[in-house]
Order: sequence, then C-alpha cells, then structure tokens
Amino acid sequence: RSVDEPSNESNVKGAKECFIEALNDNKALLRKRLKTHHLKFVQINLGSSAGTPVAVAYIDDRANSRLVSETLHRLKSANLDTVADYGELVPFLDTDIKSFFSCVGHTERPDVAASKLLEGRVVVLTEGTPFAIYIPYLFSDNFQSVDDYDNPPFYSGFIRALKYFSFLISVFLPGIYVAIGTYHQELI
Repeated sequence: RSVDEPSNESNVKGAKECFIEALNDNKALLRKRLKTHHLKFVQINLGSSAGTPVAVAYIDDRANSRLVSETLHRLKSANLDTVADYGELVPFLDTDIKSFFSCVGHTERPDVAASKLLEGRVVVLTEGTPFAIYIPYLFSDNFQSVDDYDNPPFYSGFIRALKYFSFLISVFLPGIYVAIGTYHQELI
C-alpha cells in the first residue's frame, strides 16, 4: 500500500500522508520530517515463535533517558508468542498507576508522531501496523486536534481554552442542575 491520506485523523491544512504497514517506510517518513542526527531508532524483535520487528524512536537530546530505557525494558520483557498488532504492546507500555485513562496514545500521522518526538516523547512503530504509539499520553492530548499545529498559536490556544471550558461545563453543570433541582427548586 502506498502512503495515502489518513482516514481516521483527517485535517484541513496539514500533510496528507499516513503511516503504512511497512516498518522501514514508517521510519523513513519520520526521518523525512525530522532531519536531525539526534533522531534515534532502536529496533528489536518481539515474539518467541515469530519475531516481529518493532522500532522505538526518540530524540536523544529531548527524550528522558529513563523513559527510553524503561520503554525498551518493558518491551523486551513482554512475554509474547507473536505480535499481530500494536494494541498487544499497549498493556506492557502502560503505567502501573490505576487510572481510567491510558498513558499510551496512538496516531496514524507521521507529522503528529514527529511533533510528539520533538516534545520529548517516545514513539513505538510495529511492523504490519499503520499506527504508531507514543508515550506518555497526557490527559491534555484529548483536547488537541491535528490542525492545532497548522493554525496560528493565538487561534489554536483560544480553541483549546474553549474545549477545556466546554469540558468543565459538561462535567459540572448536570450536577449543579440536580443539586439546584433537588434542594432549591424555586431557583429554577
């Protein structure tokens, strides 16, 4: 399959290319975006019966060395027979903290993966999968869209603040309505 337009993470202004199933092509897409000698790839084979190539990408002067070594340690200690998809690696890369939210994000876009690498995160590419996973995935990433990188900072910041405000309203307004309706019906 050729490098095509992303189907899940479409945007208006940005690049129109996405990862494909070939690991070397995905590494080349990242290398095309980040022309720096600080971009490093560590390729390992996972799976005891059928080794699947997995590449861990990071920028050595931005990524935390403990995060990189912990990621490699968790992947190497994963006792898997085969790796069919990137989703099989997520439980091994997720933190031990009990939370409703995962600490592992995924993207099908090389420009998003490149920006996450520039933020100091670690990206994991798997052979046969058109998605890249990155860690850590922060709660604030839920309020970020693909077009945020292509719009002026003031506009993107305003839209993101509006998203945070809408989130707070949707979380707290139903409780406030029930409290007012139950105890102070005359306020309604």
